[in-house]
Amino acid sequence: KLYIVHILYPMEKVCVAGSGIAGLAIAIVIRKHGFQPVIYESAKEIKPAGAGIVLAFNAVRAWRKLGIGEEA
Repeated sequence: KLYIVHILYPMEKVCVAGSGIAGLAIAIVIRKHGFQPVIYESAKEIKPAGAGIVLAFNAVRAWRKLGIGEEA
């Protein structure tokens, strides 16, 4: 289990570096715990790369727990 100690005030801003898979996933977790994620990205433009990704079963299970994975 993940235990989060609330040492910040609710809706306190939390910085997230990067808008990749990990950055966006942690932003979801931060938001679900009552904080406001602020995502910083160094790319000037966010656009599809035209590539696919492969997720291991553990990654899919984690995404489902976050509420962002599809149920099979």
